Amino acid sequence: ALILVRSVQSAFLPLLTKASGVATATVEAGILGAAGLSVAAGFALAPLALPVLGPDFAALGGLLALLGVQQALRVFRSGAATVALASGRPWVSFRADGVRALGLLPAAVVLWRGGGLADIVLVGTIFELLAGCVAFAGIRDRVSLAACGPVAAAGMATCLAVWIGAGTVTAALCLVATVCLARNLHRAVGAPRFGRVLPG
Repeated sequence: ALILVRSVQSAFLPLLTKASGVATATVEAGILGAAGLSVAAGFALAPLALPVLGPDFAALGGLLALLGVQQALRVFRSGAATVALASGRPWVSFRADGVRALGLLPAAVVLWRGGGLADIVLVGTIFELLAGCVAFAGIRDRVSLAACGPVAAAGMATCLAVWIGAGTVTAALCLVATVCLARNLHRAVGAPRFGRVLPG
């Protein structure tokens, strides 16, 4: 998740400061990264990690997909955070992270009342969603809901499919829909200025 967040910032922050009209593409990059991470975590993380961790960690198999979705939601808002940073609004990320931090209190209450790890992951996921709402609200004048709404819906559907265990085919179809709907991202990557602004 951290690698994806940094990648979105590194790729699009220079472009946002030197070219106009790519804010929506930046948001779509974060959404696409989140959808891909959720699918990878949901269907590849447990088979890869559990044999290394050993049989004592077998019970974590079901939680790994949920943790993957939780971290994917962090990537989901990385595009919005990058747009906010390029717009001189660092407070957007601070507020979003503040909302995430507020989740520690209900998580502690859940733990104190005897809740399990799945309950704590659920609380964390809810506050990641709230943090995403705060981040997107902070750039609503730069990126319209109409422009990024379809790809955002497809990305959220991908995360939801992994969360509820809808199956590989359903999650893959949602991921394909996310890729296809990221038209602003396709145009930005294909534009000549993208290659000139970005190194390599």
